[in-house]
Amino acid sequence: MNGPKEGAVCPARRPRPLGLVLLSVVMAACGGNAPASTAPSPSTSASTELVADVDVGGRTMHLVCVGPTEPDEPTILLEAGGGGDYLTWAEILPVMQSTHRLCAYDRAGLGQSEPPAEASRTAVDQVADLRALLDAAGVSGPFVIGAHSYGATVAILFTQAYRDEVVGLLFVDPESPRASARFRDALPAPAGGEPASVTAFRDGLETFETDPSLNPEHVHLRTSFSQAAAALDAPGPLFGDRPAVVLRAETTPGSRAGLPADLATTIDEIWAAAQHELADESTAGSIETVSGAGHEIQFDRPQAVIDALERILDGLATS
Repeated sequence: MNGPKEGAVCPARRPRPLGLVLLSVVMAACGGNAPASTAPSPSTSASTELVADVDVGGRTMHLVCVGPTEPDEPTILLEAGGGGDYLTWAEILPVMQSTHRLCAYDRAGLGQSEPPAEASRTAVDQVADLRALLDAAGVSGPFVIGAHSYGATVAILFTQAYRDEVVGLLFVDPESPRASARFRDALPAPAGGEPASVTAFRDGLETFETDPSLNPEHVHLRTSFSQAAAALDAPGPLFGDRPAVVLRAETTPGSRAGLPADLATTIDEIWAAAQHELADESTAGSIETVSGAGHEIQFDRPQAVIDALERILDGLATS
């Protein structure tokens, strides 16, 4: 593991964390490159920060941990959405770091992490990366996982694999792994003269999800969704009695904008039902809609994310 870097703890630009269907549409419009935007660097305390490029099997992954390490409190482990690096959480880290330990990272192929060597990978491989990263950096649980969008798939599989280390979960407008197959079933058969929005939505499902070369993480998305859906389909609630909070966006993700009204309604209902099912995977699950927020709740309404994490931690402290 390389030592902490001097100066800024983040790159000047980062890809926006998007839902994967939306990401496919945007990448097509941008000639294959996810859009980037500036974001502030989270301030860190020199006495508690860890900013490092960690060797994981011959390549490096970028890890940022901030805040005090308390023996009786879990570490908040943050998982970005598709195309997003650790700066997905740029509005969360600076606010919470004074009282809580938080770690965020760049998955392979994103941000400052090196790309994977494999042409095709799955979320199970990403969980193995995360395990190796945490072990190499000496970051131990228990963890409260905060996951945005596609990050829910990684969080589900990490929880399945390391159940004893995960004590709570927060899903931020999650892209449930069950939703994709249901979207495909809801779409009409291809037809001449169909709206361009329907064609683009179908292409996002049929092409983007099955061609790992179209995303910088080299992830075969359909297989990854199937892996996580299988974990959810196993008998009993996957998350047991761990708190599992789902924050839903009030406004529709842009990938569904422009669809015919009846189809858009069906897609929205599928998205919402799959999110409710995530909350139902815990006997202590809950779901709430965040007023005024779009898919990136952590940017639109960061306080809602902070409050939800605080509630989870407070509940664990008193249980």
